[in-house]
Amino acid sequence: MKIILNDASDLKDIIDVLAKVAEEVPLTISEKGISSKTLSEDKTTMSILEILSEIFNEFELEENISFRVKIRDFNKILKRATKNDVLELSLEKDKGILKIVFKNSKNGAIRSFDLQVSIENVEDIGEPKVDLPIEFEILAGDLKDILDDVSKVGEEVEFEYKNSSIVIKSEGQGRAYIATLTEGNPLILLKSSVSEASSKYGVELLSSVAKKMDSNTTTKVAFGSQLPIKIQVQFTPGGSLTYWVAPRI
Repeated sequence: MKIILNDASDLKDIIDVLAKVAEEVPLTISEKGISSKTLSEDKTTMSILEILSEIFNEFELEENISFRVKIRDFNKILKRATKNDVLELSLEKDKGILKIVFKNSKNGAIRSFDLQVSIENVEDIGEPKVDLPIEFEILAGDLKDILDDVSKVGEEVEFEYKNSSIVIKSEGQGRAYIATLTEGNPLILLKSSVSEASSKYGVELLSSVAKKMDSNTTTKVAFGSQLPIKIQVQFTPGGSLTYWVAPRI
């Protein structure tokens, strides 16, 4: 296996968000690209990673391979990448070693890291089988601004649908925040099969995800009363993360 990416930051941002969910995640590398389905230790969050092979500058693979990696250690290594670094990933399967190499395109410096992984078949985790009655699309930059506001107010955020509007609000000690969103202002799309619904979620993960979004891309959000919220984020062309976050009761 040999994978090369000319701009290491493209992968760095995705892995940084994935590291918020669990300490160890399964990665599957196939001719289609890199994928992962991860359930957090407390089973409140599922993340689904898809990175198409086409976004890599080189993608050589003898066979499909699955392994578990300590994602926070992987994230710490990727954060060592500079803007001039080309990233090369290779796997020593017999030793269970993922080799991470940074090659500086300006000064020629080469830095190499070895990360222990566990080679094993990865059991597929099915997505929640639930119909979410409310769906909306919004520019990532607009959602990022709202969740950044919310993170300054409280630890929970409430998503509510009523009067053909999405209301996002939060309360903290001596503080309160509310934003009302309608189709066209600033929602790109809004549809619902119910007249009203609301649910609360932890704001920390949602805010962390939002910070890594490309502001000009469209983010899809779906939720319902006392149901998980589903957020689909496009990080780069060919790279996406889908999050399912359980409601707070």
